[in-house]
Amino acid sequence: NAVWRYTPGPMEGWSLLIGRDHFDEAPPEYGTIGVADTDNMPGARSDHHSFIGPAGDLWVIGGSGMQTDIDNGYLGDVWRLELGMAPAWVEVAPSGQAPLQRWGHTAVYWPDFGDAIVFGGYIDEPPYYFGDCWRLHLGDDPSWSLIPTHDGRRYHHAAVYDPVGERMLSVGGVRPADGKANDVWQLTLGE
Repeated sequence: NAVWRYTPGPMEGWSLLIGRDHFDEAPPEYGTIGVADTDNMPGARSDHHSFIGPAGDLWVIGGSGMQTDIDNGYLGDVWRLELGMAPAWVEVAPSGQAPLQRWGHTAVYWPDFGDAIVFGGYIDEPPYYFGDCWRLHLGDDPSWSLIPTHDGRRYHHAAVYDPVGERMLSVGGVRPADGKANDVWQLTLGE
């Protein structure tokens, strides 16, 4: 649950921005939902996805990691790191039906609408590959909505937002039927 900053140029190197500078399976530190506080901290996690949102803040969605001080599992939480002079985490509680907890998914920021698009992922109880696609509105009242898509179930894939084509491109990953993939899918967002 540490955030590191890379500085290029003559003083090139990594420095700790916020969090712990050593490995531990730290549980989350919850404050008031929707309120930034330097004492807030998402639980330690892996296989989550993050992106820079409309205000230049870092957003983190889901993954696998600490839900409580004794419980390690799949996460469906949403956090935003305000990157001001004193970086502070905010736990975000979007309205609407949320996607199931997952890891190995992707998310891209869609600047034309101030939204994030979340695709795919995995849980292994029972083994389940996700092929669903979700829109997370990042405005003053964050909310989830499901986007109808093809059945492209996968996890550990890569995705980018293409601003020229107004689309999300997803490549590779692991599929349920045949394992590792090298296919490329597009989700047109501008329509």
